[in-house]
Amino acid sequence: SLFLKVMAAGWVGSLHLEGDIRLYSRAIKFSPNNWRFYNTRAIAFHKLGRYNEALSDFERALELVPERWEIYRNRGLVYFELEKYSKALRDFERATNKWPKVGDEFLLRARVYMALENHVRAMEDFTADLKRNPKRDASYLGRANALCRLGQLEDAIQDAEKAISINPNNEEALLLAGSCYSMLARN
Repeated sequence: SLFLKVMAAGWVGSLHLEGDIRLYSRAIKFSPNNWRFYNTRAIAFHKLGRYNEALSDFERALELVPERWEIYRNRGLVYFELEKYSKALRDFERATNKWPKVGDEFLLRARVYMALENHVRAMEDFTADLKRNPKRDASYLGRANALCRLGQLEDAIQDAEKAISINPNNEEALLLAGSCYSMLARN
């Protein structure tokens, strides 16, 4: 059955991650000052939902190289999943400040602002991300959601439709556009 195949794929995936953790643990024994080993092992811990171990490894990596933006970004993802939004926001800001021309930090920070219901700041970060990545449907969708919550329905529809034009299978954008059209019709 499909369920068993999905379960088996997840089980194999977790075995692969456990193997990665063992490999990086051995590597750390031989090279305890290599930040990449801690960062990579922390990513595997994170994917397995072992958040405390992930945070511990990210902390150690930052002790070794506090200037690496990717460690802040990765740790911020863990904090976001733990709903520790102020810590996630701080880490995404550090990542953006350390290396402002790469990655998806604006998108990630915007999602934190949405979780904190700061829709204006979220919209600003979604816009900043779109300047870098004009084909990212997730940022159009996020900005559409922020605009909708701010009552700017026509602009929200425009962004939702842009997300759909980039990714016609974006179900969230389709639902949001429909909701905004419905609210607009009631007004």
